[in-house]
Amino acid sequence: MQPNAALRGRRVPTDSQELQFLPWMSCRIPLRDALVAFVSRDSVDFAPPRPVYETRWYPRPEGYRVLLPHDGGPFDSAIFHIEQGAWDHVTCKACNVRIKAMTLCYITSRGAFLVLCTQCYPREVVAKLPLVRILAWRVKRYFGRHAAA
Repeated sequence: MQPNAALRGRRVPTDSQELQFLPWMSCRIPLRDALVAFVSRDSVDFAPPRPVYETRWYPRPEGYRVLLPHDGGPFDSAIFHIEQGAWDHVTCKACNVRIKAMTLCYITSRGAFLVLCTQCYPREVVAKLPLVRILAWRVKRYFGRHAAA
């Protein structure tokens, strides 16, 4: 299984021109536990215990250390163990910057899970909206409401 292969079959926008048409909301991603497994370079059978939208594959000399977000539920303890607070960031879709847990960001409210940092959201989404919606977003932001456009 390749990193982020769980998204296979779902259409994820690759062009930044499409991001403005997605439903966005402001959010702070919580610090979460992670299921952790080791996958050897020879293994091609690795499958997460349930569909996930994001995985992290950290290279090791013998294979990969794989992390999956975990919010409870059953898992195979022969393959996985839980690391408390190991899911400590998300990655911006536009610039690939790490967004630490509990930092303001913007996520899609439906469909494929995408994240934009507070620097990319105005540039990739708000700037491409009609003028009235841009002004409404700026007014909300001025008064402390970090609502999505």
